[in-house]
Amino acid sequence: MVRKLIIPVVIGAVLIVGAVFLYPQAASELSDNSAAKQDYTVLDASLSEFISDFNVAKGSTRLVFVAGPSCGPCLRGLTDMNNAVGDMTRENPDLKTFIVYVPTLGAEEKHAARAVRLMEGKDILHYWDPEGTSGLAIQQALDLQVYAWDVWLIYDGTAEWSAGNPPAPVHWEHQLRGLGDDNKLNPDRFAAKVIEVRTGGSENG
Repeated sequence: MVRKLIIPVVIGAVLIVGAVFLYPQAASELSDNSAAKQDYTVLDASLSEFISDFNVAKGSTRLVFVAGPSCGPCLRGLTDMNNAVGDMTRENPDLKTFIVYVPTLGAEEKHAARAVRLMEGKDILHYWDPEGTSGLAIQQALDLQVYAWDVWLIYDGTAEWSAGNPPAPVHWEHQLRGLGDDNKLNPDRFAAKVIEVRTGGSENG
């Protein structure tokens, strides 16, 4: 009986080792996925770490995305925004992106851990906000009657966030029902607006 158990275990070990040598890329991806939870910050109700990071980047154009990490349209929005402004963020150190995941639609931290892979870069910071406080703060900043999630905002270099007093963005778009279509998320338009804010209206900057 012991011999019968040992043989499949040995065969399995050989297959795993062989896979690592034959498919190093797959092994690397497994390693990356195992480290996913290190790629975001868990916020408390004060949002202190996010607010500090936002204010430290004063002087830069800043993008703030509030999204539900288990929401299909939100995830599609992140993918579209990565295509529209991801390279711009990765190539320009004066452009910072902050992505805050909120617990809408029953979202949990594990969903945020996966969502961070949709848009990555050294100047792209991710946060899991388990209390959803950020959505309330943005709701206040935008003067909305509904909770603010699936919203996409642009701040210029002068904006500063003080406790209890979130700044209003220079431009924002959304994917929410009941808010009208005038500023419904349009990644190409959003990207053009980012360039305008970054360069002070001159696309040569």
